[in-house]
Amino acid sequence: MRAISIFLNVILPGTGSIRLGELATGTTQLILFFLGWIMILTMKGIGPYAGAAMTFCAWSWGLVSAARADGFSKEAGGADRPVEIETHVIRSGDAEM
Repeated sequence: MRAISIFLNVILPGTGSIRLGELATGTTQLILFFLGWIMILTMKGIGPYAGAAMTFCAWSWGLVSAARADGFSKEAGGADRPVEIETHVIRSGDAEM
């Protein structure tokens, strides 16, 4: 599943991330990719260079997010798992001086 998503992101950034269930990430990648192309095709001066940089960033972000998706998913016990925090309450009468 991850290989197909990486391939989709090579063709069109964001589609592989959407396929993996990361709707917000994939949509943002698609928007940045298309905005970059609009800047390349319609602007003059530094606009095409900024558009090319934006397009490249969206494309590389898509590849990285698809490649890392399975390693950090909830099923794999990655970053989205609940974190157990141990707390201690010290009351004024319990503190040693």
